[in-house]
Amino acid sequence: MAAVREFLREVPTRLWVLFGILILLGSYAGWVWSQELHWNRLQQQVEASLIQHDWDAARDGIQQLLAVRPDRPEVLVAACRLARRTGQITQAAQHLRHASQLRLDTDSLATERLLFAAESGSFLVTEPLLRERLEADDPDRIWILQTLVDGYVQNSVPLAAFERINEYLELRPDDAIAWYGRGAICEQLFNFVDAAASYRKVLERTPDNHAARERLAESLLIAGSPNEAAQEFRACLQVAPTPTATIGLAKAEAKLGHIPEAVQLLDARLQEVPNDAVALSERGSIAFQLGELESAADFLKRSLAVRPHDRPTLYSYFQTLTSLKRVAEAADAEKQLAQLDADMTRLKAINAALSSQPNQPDLQHEAAEIFLRRGETDEAIRRLERVLREAPTHLPTHQTLADYFTKTNNPQRAGIHRQALQALGPR
Repeated sequence: MAAVREFLREVPTRLWVLFGILILLGSYAGWVWSQELHWNRLQQQVEASLIQHDWDAARDGIQQLLAVRPDRPEVLVAACRLARRTGQITQAAQHLRHASQLRLDTDSLATERLLFAAESGSFLVTEPLLRERLEADDPDRIWILQTLVDGYVQNSVPLAAFERINEYLELRPDDAIAWYGRGAICEQLFNFVDAAASYRKVLERTPDNHAARERLAESLLIAGSPNEAAQEFRACLQVAPTPTATIGLAKAEAKLGHIPEAVQLLDARLQEVPNDAVALSERGSIAFQLGELESAADFLKRSLAVRPHDRPTLYSYFQTLTSLKRVAEAADAEKQLAQLDADMTRLKAINAALSSQPNQPDLQHEAAEIFLRRGETDEAIRRLERVLREAPTHLPTHQTLADYFTKTNNPQRAGIHRQALQALGPR
């Protein structure tokens, strides 16, 4: 020990200072490394939360990251994605502007700018660029697919949406929200077997999802599985006695030949809501089956007064009128059926054309006019307004909207489109 003490006394003071500095530097480096590791892990957790649609967890993590790393591109990308996916478009734009002011330029930022543009009303313009990024194996493939699916659905291109959501689910097979979206897309494509399979996937992951169980039951009913449908509708009624589940169970009971049970459910519903078009239609169909033709005609006519373009109801009404030998009325119903069938055939052709090239305002406008003719005005106006967001100088759309708003006594909105017509040129 004496020798050690002697050695230490001989070590120069400067070396002790140097040793102290090295120890301090080593401690600081370790602290910096541990902090970097902590924030990197938090960044990974945020990105996982975003993919899992856990917006609260993602928001908490992003707020922490922005406090210490406000100038990091990956943090700004995550912040923009959260804002964009939760509908906070203004906030998303602020994050992108901040990145531009800092002159940050990464592939993820470039992709995020495209996704932001697509979800801000420029989908048809950015869609080809997003497809190019998919073909180039962009690392943000999941986010591109989400935006493409949403854009195709909003622009009524279900075939393309179906293709892209299948790609997405290959990457994220446990995403219950995506499976629910796939089910809705399958319904648009009249593929109710696949729709039912999709809703089953939702329930495997979220067993208490009441909306998915109702959609499953309805899809099973249309796909020709009334027994399974009845079981699912009963399960729905145990949780919440909605009109959809009540009428759905009545339909399933009727298909199974349980006519008294079906009639009891429908009559109870019509006592509560006498003008329920769906209940009236089903009650009329049952009356027709029972040979109660006058009663069937009355139920079906009342249903068509609420939903005049519902094909199954119109067909049942045509059959009833024919059986009653009311020739003129039957001929009129048959003419309406032919128009509905022609419209449906044309809509399928339009959807097929739009699936490969969505940016076709003429076809989008034609589809909207079909919905107007069918009395589905909300869908028609939504489509027409979307056409003008993508192609603001599209004259036929301005003309259709001007005529519609004139007809519905809305001169202010009609005037906006007539002014546009005058400014853009002749009809």
